Amino acid sequence: MQEKAFFVGQLLAGIVLIIITMLAILVLGPELTARQNYPIYMLAKKINIANFMPRLEAILAIIWFITIFIRFSLFFYVTVLGLAQTLKLQDYRPLVFPFGILLIAFTLIMSPNIVHYNEFISDIWPFYAMTFGFLLPLILLIISKVQKNGGPN
Repeated sequence: MQEKAFFVGQLLAGIVLIIITMLAILVLGPELTARQNYPIYMLAKKINIANFMPRLEAILAIIWFITIFIRFSLFFYVTVLGLAQTLKLQDYRPLVFPFGILLIAFTLIMSPNIVHYNEFISDIWPFYAMTFGFLLPLILLIISKVQKNGGPN
């Protein structure tokens, strides 16, 4: 049942992404869409529903902020909880403040401006994503299958 829900969620997300990309290309054109950091925001600026909702991009920005806050909070909680379990601590709460300070410092160091961020995304991110998003999980899956099939312990 979980696999089906996961598949349906991925399928719906993919369809929404394709529709948004097609709309951005059809309305803004391929050149402007490629140059924009957030073409959906530019697309939302152009939408005007019968002079009733002329500031649709403000609603989009609010939705983005809420989504980013929820994702960040969830990732922060999981990271601190995982670190506490790795260190075999009884409670994760003593790690929240120090980890938050470290996170702010690393954020300012790793991405000081948009130019640096764009260079990171184009030059470094593909190797990082390939290593930690594909190769490492693949190696762990192979190790798991070998151990499950009675391989060397």
